[in-house]
Amino acid sequence: VFKAPMPPPSGHLPMQRSRRQCGVRRATSVAAATVAAGAMTLAWRTAAFAAWRCPSGSLNSRSCGAAPVFDLRGAGAGARGRSRGRRSIASAVAEDVTDVEAWPVRQLRSFLEERGVPHTDCFEKRELVERVQSARQAAPRGSATSSASSSSASAARTATSFSGFGELVQLDAQDRAAFNERGASMIFLHGLGDSARGWASQLPSMLGLPQMRYILPTSEVLAFPGAPGGGMTSWFNAGVLGSMMGGGSAGDVMKSAGPGAMQKSIDYCHHLLRQELERGVPGGRLFIGGFSQGGCVAVRAALSFPDATLGGCVAASTFLGSDIDLPIATANRQLPVLCCHGEADQMVPTAAGQRMSDALRRKGLPTQLRTYPGMGHSSSPEEAADVSRFVRTRLVAEGGEEALGRLSARELKGLLRDLGVDTSTCYEKSDLLDRARAAVLAV
Repeated sequence: VFKAPMPPPSGHLPMQRSRRQCGVRRATSVAAATVAAGAMTLAWRTAAFAAWRCPSGSLNSRSCGAAPVFDLRGAGAGARGRSRGRRSIASAVAEDVTDVEAWPVRQLRSFLEERGVPHTDCFEKRELVERVQSARQAAPRGSATSSASSSSASAARTATSFSGFGELVQLDAQDRAAFNERGASMIFLHGLGDSARGWASQLPSMLGLPQMRYILPTSEVLAFPGAPGGGMTSWFNAGVLGSMMGGGSAGDVMKSAGPGAMQKSIDYCHHLLRQELERGVPGGRLFIGGFSQGGCVAVRAALSFPDATLGGCVAASTFLGSDIDLPIATANRQLPVLCCHGEADQMVPTAAGQRMSDALRRKGLPTQLRTYPGMGHSSSPEEAADVSRFVRTRLVAEGGEEALGRLSARELKGLLRDLGVDTSTCYEKSDLLDRARAAVLAV
């Protein structure tokens, strides 16, 4: 496209004058031909540049961000081309709806923008394609209803209300086939001062769950003097953070913090949970967890989520806050919770984790507590193995009898061994199934 353009077709050049015409007319004709040829050369260069710049090959400056294109097909065709160029992306899509995946990113975002569909949380082209396909299915060509418009506007307002949160890292399942068949999703919240990137490089390898998709959000950055850049990521609001960092007792926060200290973060977690449900992930295969401050928010968000019964919650090195002010939705009154804590934790004492598990049990929630000698305010391979075992067990439980029946005798024995169930007296697969039903489905 950077080579000199081909000469324009001779039919487009002004007809040469007769030799009998005067010199003035001849000079005028030569000048006109020169100008026309220059214009045509410019048109060819512009068209070539636009074609190079737009991956789809379209010369629509609105969709590709290219410069205006001169039409080379004559005045009538040019007028029609300019008319098409002025139409919106929605009109163009109405004519060409064959392959959304071929659209450039700019066109996908323009399509969603025109319909009021939120897309700022989409970081990959694949996600934009899925969002466009969903939008087109929800509002077919020529039949956009007022309810759909209202829903889109509501979704846009929701996305805007969470625009202050940081980067959202989404990691696809390592085994796409397994995810498509019986996949699961986990939302995991980082600790104070950290970000989603702090867990993105290690969580999948730690848990070893190839069918799991991970959603790792980043909290808002709150202004705090003395912090690098003058701010710090925190799931709690500025008042609580200021109290903790200004000499206030962190222990008091661990005992008294209620939903008011983190309501915006809880709402954001509910928003992310709903997005996974909309993707088609069943509630029983949807997990949420967090580390330290993020774990406190994760537990409260999971318990108060009203839309679906979740698969489980992981509370790592964290605390509960006030057990009096603890809203629990009907859908998650039996939410399984795994609490993990290092016995050498100097930031959040083990007693805080014990207090959390005790409070949840008093509320009737099936809660496990695992502690790890020598582990500080961090993680360990032993903890990762417990979390992986907890999730795998919950996934089998969600599948019920059918999921248990698909397991081989070796897999059943491994599952029961992980749960600490004695299998020495099991001689047939039916014996293992009976033990598994009692250990897994009764949870």
